[in-house]
Amino acid sequence: MVYFKAPWRTDNIHKHMKEQHNVKYAEYLEAPAEVRKSFFDSTDATFLPLRAANDTMIMLVDKKIVEIIIGDMLLDVDSDDDNLNSTVVALRIFQLQEEDANSDEVGPNYERYLVAVPNLLQSSLVVKCIRAGLSFRQCCATLHTKETTHLGQIGCINSSKVIAYTRYICAMAYQMISDVLKSVWAFSIALDGGNKSSTSYLDVRIRLSVNEVMRNIHLVALPMRERHTGQYVFNIVSEFFDVLCENWESKLIGITSDGTSSMTVCRSGVVTRLHQVSLPGC
Repeated sequence: MVYFKAPWRTDNIHKHMKEQHNVKYAEYLEAPAEVRKSFFDSTDATFLPLRAANDTMIMLVDKKIVEIIIGDMLLDVDSDDDNLNSTVVALRIFQLQEEDANSDEVGPNYERYLVAVPNLLQSSLVVKCIRAGLSFRQCCATLHTKETTHLGQIGCINSSKVIAYTRYICAMAYQMISDVLKSVWAFSIALDGGNKSSTSYLDVRIRLSVNEVMRNIHLVALPMRERHTGQYVFNIVSEFFDVLCENWESKLIGITSDGTSSMTVCRSGVVTRLHQVSLPGC
């Protein structure tokens, strides 16, 4: 596909049509005047990626998901970049839905955050890059294709936008997972500690049945900012699940860990503590 840009030289357009679309262009020239008016009308699918640049995806997300998970637990407090370590910066891309001062009733969306993802074309490209394992900086370098392709619909990209898109997607994903956890009767979890680039994290997976299909979901890699004691790991896991599903303890039916001492010590390990707060039969 070729994208013409100003100045609009009709001779170039005629040349392109004759060389690249000679059959269709000949049909166009032979068609009656009324038919010519709609001859090159595009189908919905033809310019769908281009329209996506102007589309916006909107979703309402629970206040705790945005403020506790996105604005606190997933921050990189060791980073020198305010885009990564600041709660204020993390939350300013979301819009809190506050109570209407002119109404005596509290609406169903009161104290929820509005997530409005602009430029779906750009955001989908960012998500694909992140999913492939690229860093935020690598995403920026990869998506600087506007100058090469002359595809202005992609728009300008920088690390702040990449981080914002990532937070948008995480917030929406956790809202959907939260809705699922609240609707199912049971789930199991798997915990695995790890290190990457000198950063410690706790890998959390969940397994549950949705519409009679077993799902194994990588839930989160939680940064661990203190000593990896059983109490600390239990605290961050509990805090995370408290946000997603308030009664998660009554739904927990299985726990798996990587077998380290902080996970399995009989009195103070994470597995023991989780087992103690769950219902009999876990």
